[in-house]
Amino acid sequence: VGRLQQLQQQFDELQEKARLLTGTCDHERSQKESAEAMVAAREEAGRESDAKARGAREQADACVAEKETQLQQLQKAEAQLATALLHQHTTRSTADQTCAELDAALARTAALLTERDVARADYTVVFARAV
Repeated sequence: VGRLQQLQQQFDELQEKARLLTGTCDHERSQKESAEAMVAAREEAGRESDAKARGAREQADACVAEKETQLQQLQKAEAQLATALLHQHTTRSTADQTCAELDAALARTAALLTERDVARADYTVVFARAV
């Protein structure tokens, strides 16, 4: 159960990181769009301004690409963690079923032992009467 809670906590943390990265990607995309708009406006003003704007756009593109890569890695880790949680749940269900089967076997054994003890007592009585 402790391992399952730990995996659930890690899963929750990964979901939070994915949410934050998604927001960051949206922000970076917005900055990229702003940089692209700036490039269009500066093309009229001259080549020197264009170079600066293109640099900002390239930087925004690189940042967006990096954040998207991080998001993909986080989503992959999230999927792996979900698989681990499912495996943990399946393992626990199997263990619970095995325990139930063992409990039933113990109950059958106890019943057989009781029957044996009754038979011994009956035998003792019959033997005592015979003697």
